This record gives sequence, structure tokens and C-alpha cells, in this order.
Amino acid sequence: LTDSELRILIQKMPLLLCLSTDDNIEPTLAYFQSRLGLSDSKLRIMIQKHPTLLGLSIDGNIEPKFQYLQSRLGLSDSKLRETINRFPALLGLSIDGNIEPKLCYLQERLHMNEKQVGKIINRQPTILARSVDNKLEPNIAWLHKRLNLTDAEVSKIIWKQPNLLYLSILEKMDPSLLWLKKRLNL
Repeated sequence: LTDSELRILIQKMPLLLCLSTDDNIEPTLAYFQSRLGLSDSKLRIMIQKHPTLLGLSIDGNIEPKFQYLQSRLGLSDSKLRETINRFPALLGLSIDGNIEPKLCYLQERLHMNEKQVGKIINRQPTILARSVDNKLEPNIAWLHKRLNLTDAEVSKIIWKQPNLLYLSILEKMDPSLLWLKKRLNL
């Protein structure tokens, strides 16, 4: 890392200066590289964006979360790697307080099985950081109401375009729909 990059890293997570390089930082870096098959450059990018990952316990947080995601969502090692690369902050989310309730909600609300939800999360893992009450449910309800869609039709649309679960209704989806209606004379 350059001095400038190092300065930014420490500003994001001053705790790094308190962690043992031999007992904490190096084992965590080595674990991410071996478990996720990350190159030095990919590891560097991930840690620069999410230095808090270095403060997580391998045995108490990282590996149990990997195992949970793989068993709960049916993710292979390569799919787990893709998911974590897309959203490393997922490792900081609580399984019981955040991830599991959202997975259950998505399964029930979208009438999907674990593997289907797993594929959605693999493609858009940031969904797990969104609020059910403030983002996921309002967006699903908007699709139902605004487009007069059935549950099955909403599920199919979400399957094709999972980011619809978290796009802004007021700033993106509704204006796009109104523009299409006007432009195409619908």
C-alpha cells in the first residue's frame, strides 16, 4: 500500500494499529486468500474497501458465516467467493438478527425455495443489508400495485432483476415507468 492508501485504511479502522499482525491480521489475510482463492490484488482491494474484515474472528465469525451461507443458500465454493467479492460487508452482518430473517422473508414473500433465494443473493448480496420494512416490502408492494402483478409475476421479475428490491421507487422506478408510458404512448 502507498502511504496515502495506508492513511485512508487507518482512518477507516484505527483498530488495525491495535491488532497483532501475527495473531490477527496475517492469519485473517491468509485465510481469505486460501478460502476464497483471492489473488494479492483482489485481497488488497477487498481490505481497502472493508478494513473492518480484519477485525473479525476466523473461528467465531468468518468461517461460521461461510458455512452458514453455503448450507443455507446452497452456494458452492465458487458461488460463495462471488457473493463475498460482491459484498464483503456481508461478513459483518448478524446471521440471527439480519441474514436469516431476510432470507425467510424473501422465501415466504416471493414464494421461492432456498436455492432460488440463494441465486438471488449470489447476484445481489447487498439485498441482505436492506431494511424489510423500509425497502424490500415497499418495493415488492409497489410492483404489485403499480403494475397490477400477481405474486408469481413479481417473483419472476425479481428473479430476473433482483436489484428492483432496493432501487428507489421515487428516484428510479416510478420515473422510469412514467417516462416509458409517455415515450411509448402507453
